Amino acid sequence: LTGADLSGASLAHANLSAATLSQIRAAGTIFFETNLTHADLTQADLTASIMIGTNLNSANLTGASIQALVDRRTEKCGTIWADGSLDNSGC
Repeated sequence: LTGADLSGASLAHANLSAATLSQIRAAGTIFFETNLTHADLTQADLTASIMIGTNLNSANLTGASIQALVDRRTEKCGTIWADGSLDNSGC
């Protein structure tokens, strides 16, 4: 799905484990209880997206645009955040 336009989509309960989602356009997308473990989200546009109960364990978001991202109850363990830092807040 590299470079796909998913803007405004609802990916609630989707299993996107290990998916390659680099450079996707997902502004305003809803990730409710979405499985994104081991997903590649490098340079993704996640502006104003909503992540609630999303599993981001071991996901890579390096360089992603996360302005106004709503992040609630998201599982993060071994997650590489947008600024390249390691987030283990959910381990």
